[in-house]
Amino acid sequence: MNEKKIKKFGRQRKPWLKSFGDFLLNLFFPITCYGCEKAGIYLCQKCFKTIKLQERRIQTFNLKRENLKEVFIAGDYEDKLLAKLITTFKYEGIKNIGSYLGKFLNFFWDGKIKIIKLKDKELALNLESSLIIPLPLTKARFKERGFNQAEILAINFCEEFSYQLFLGLKRKGRKKHQAKLSEKQRLKNVSGQFFISEKDRVFLLGRDIILIDDVITTGATLNEAAKILKEAGAKEVFALVLAKG
Repeated sequence: MNEKKIKKFGRQRKPWLKSFGDFLLNLFFPITCYGCEKAGIYLCQKCFKTIKLQERRIQTFNLKRENLKEVFIAGDYEDKLLAKLITTFKYEGIKNIGSYLGKFLNFFWDGKIKIIKLKDKELALNLESSLIIPLPLTKARFKERGFNQAEILAINFCEEFSYQLFLGLKRKGRKKHQAKLSEKQRLKNVSGQFFISEKDRVFLLGRDIILIDDVITTGATLNEAAKILKEAGAKEVFALVLAKG
């Protein structure tokens, strides 16, 4: 398989540069737990345990999401600590928070979904051959943010469970940000937004896909991505997200 597309774990900074950068950040902006303000860590173990997991999988919302087989949601955006971590990670550029959110997502998957899969034959998710695909950002959004939060979650997920990562799903620019639109406007705004090159489609043929993102609201964006993946030859497309907004 094409290593560039399947197992691309990002560009790494030189260790000394990373350490110096972290030193400066800690000097001017001391790290404290977002739950209890304990020094030296973004989320302590005690506060991590207070974030509630969804007790069961969440079905796709309605027939408008016909391209998604099922949506799995780890937590609820109404959980103030989880929402604060996601918002800080996504909009304030604190990339290291991704490891804590990734741990939460992995904990949910390991403790809930794998058990459900064994008991639910109708789900029929082939984990061994599935591809993990982070929902991509537009080039403009990536440049603005400096990283793709979904990709960080997906990399963490793949490393934890030894799944295969696919980065061949790309995203065109769009006129408006989804968060500011109504459900009807969201559907229109994401139409035709995703694409996959012809040479990368071979990796998708007959395989189940797990799309990863941070937050789902109406599901319009994930459903549009799933549509393109199925048109490119994917078998079934599932979604795994941190929280429902």
